[in-house]
Amino acid sequence: MQSTALFPSMTAQQTLDYFSILYGVKDRKYRVESLIKELELTSFKNRSTKLLSGGERQRLVLALALIHNPDVVFLDEPSTGLDPDVRIHIWDYIKKLHDEGKPLS
Repeated sequence: MQSTALFPSMTAQQTLDYFSILYGVKDRKYRVESLIKELELTSFKNRSTKLLSGGERQRLVLALALIHNPDVVFLDEPSTGLDPDVRIHIWDYIKKLHDEGKPLS
């Protein structure tokens, strides 16, 4: 079983804000809101991470991996635990990153 280490007392949005500060993300509020929209986190952005479903946690972890706009993105089963509709959306977003020239592995 896969598990993720998130801060249980923080909401999804607070977690993204926190990591954006740690990474020194410029325009962090825009970046956080952009990822919330792109990865469809809006419905649970104000929910504690300890209350997120497996699929919601997976989307949040993907957003955390992308928060600092890394040069290369390594993905290990990014759609595990996602509903079919969300899975398609996530893969479309990953394809968009690839089309924009982001190296993915």
